[in-house]
Amino acid sequence: MKLFLSFSAFTVAVFFAMYLGTGSLSDAVIGGLAVSLLYIFILPLFASPETLSRLQKTMLVLASWILIAGSLAANLRIDKTTKWQKKSLLATRAIIGSSILNTKLTPKAVKLFDVFNLQAGNNKATMSVIASRMFSPLEKNNNKIEKLLDTIHGKEVETGALYMSLASADSVVFTATDTIALGLNPSFKNFGGNTGKIQSKISVSPNGITYTVEN
Repeated sequence: MKLFLSFSAFTVAVFFAMYLGTGSLSDAVIGGLAVSLLYIFILPLFASPETLSRLQKTMLVLASWILIAGSLAANLRIDKTTKWQKKSLLATRAIIGSSILNTKLTPKAVKLFDVFNLQAGNNKATMSVIASRMFSPLEKNNNKIEKLLDTIHGKEVETGALYMSLASADSVVFTATDTIALGLNPSFKNFGGNTGKIQSKISVSPNGITYTVEN
């Protein structure tokens, strides 16, 4: 009886220690299962033949199978729930990311369109010339015009970027890409070298502004 109580207390202690240490309920269940199995195998070594009757042996084996089946079922359910939560969080992050990209692209496109159309006189600059004056690349030989920064774990990291391409004299394309959120096409090639991330673009011409979700 003392051995049973000792192992029971130890099993509970291992379960909570692993859960508090790793934050994973699945790991805690596995740890508790391992200790329980250890108890099942050690008990016959310490119990006397009189104490360990046939009925007790049968109940012990039955309890061990119930414990194993219950632990495996709980572990599978936890794993399924964890995957569902991860998928839901990634979908939410993609929606938020797309909204952020849109809010970054639209003001630049609208401003460029307004400046072009508000030119006075006959000697008007082309859309590309105006865009080059308004938005300068951050680096030489690179069409990135803005970094999207966020603070993660106390550090400022680049979570996206805006790019400008001069498609023609009267056509400018602003592209925004995210470095974290996943798009619908996992093989999509993003600006900046990433693959499968969300990306949107806005095309600006004298005829208007066109917004497109690329991934």
